[in-house]
Amino acid sequence: MRKYGCLRIFFGRRGIMKYSALIGNPVEHSISPKLFNTLMELKNIEYSHIKIKINSKEELKQKIDELFDLGFIGINITCPYKRDIYNIVDTYEDNAKSIYSINTIYKKNNQIIGCNTDGLALLKAIISKKKINSNTKIVIFGAGGAAYSIFYEISKITNLITIIDQNFNEAKSMVDLINNNAKYYDLNDIDNYINNIIESDIIINATSVGMYPDNNNMILEEKYFKMLTAKKTFVEVVFNPNETMFIKTAKKYNHDTISGLEMLINQAILALEKWTNMKIELKPSERQKIYDILIEELNRNYD
Repeated sequence: MRKYGCLRIFFGRRGIMKYSALIGNPVEHSISPKLFNTLMELKNIEYSHIKIKINSKEELKQKIDELFDLGFIGINITCPYKRDIYNIVDTYEDNAKSIYSINTIYKKNNQIIGCNTDGLALLKAIISKKKINSNTKIVIFGAGGAAYSIFYEISKITNLITIIDQNFNEAKSMVDLINNNAKYYDLNDIDNYINNIIESDIIINATSVGMYPDNNNMILEEKYFKMLTAKKTFVEVVFNPNETMFIKTAKKYNHDTISGLEMLINQAILALEKWTNMKIELKPSERQKIYDILIEELNRNYD
């Protein structure tokens, strides 16, 4: 065992134990370690994912350099540093470069590389249950945070996208940056955005509305779920609670749903594949086991 500061690097039965980290502020309630550690346990790899609170953006570069010097294989970035990290890494994958936001970093050829897995993780969750093509009509609530990455990835498939946000200028800025074929409205423009919801195939909540502890809130009033005659697919990025009011209401009116935990699991897999150069494939039973473990963890920590 070697000790560096507050970290201990263990040598396991099959060599040096692999480490990765989540950094952000706050991180105390993150279930990221449970998710990553369970994934790697299923693959029989000695591994530990830890969470580290960074108090200010001025500490970012030093902490990241220290972690990579210690041999960490990768780092996830959470709020509020997804944009601050952009000027610290050496180079970027296209999915980060295009939206100026990074949630995953790793080192290759002595360079720190930044990428964003939010959009691809959600897209994988959707296409595992529903086909998407150039004729698929999609509504995205939100124009910040994960919405940028989701919009970026979906725009590779279809231009039939409507962005709805409480801030019209934020929606316009995102559309101007990524895909100016998309339509955009603010939440006060009810007639226009409801018409787009009626015509849509998929509705995505890419905001934090409905996140614990505000479990009873949702971005779309129940009366609009009720008025939809054709079945839609409602997709959530919030994973705490596992079933938000947005998802519960969609189920109540017999629509298809995809929970935020699906995106979260896919994010972890995408990050681990970059960090380990391994292809990680889960059997349905393994995925269900992870899903159940995360729900148990959420229930234990947030009841």
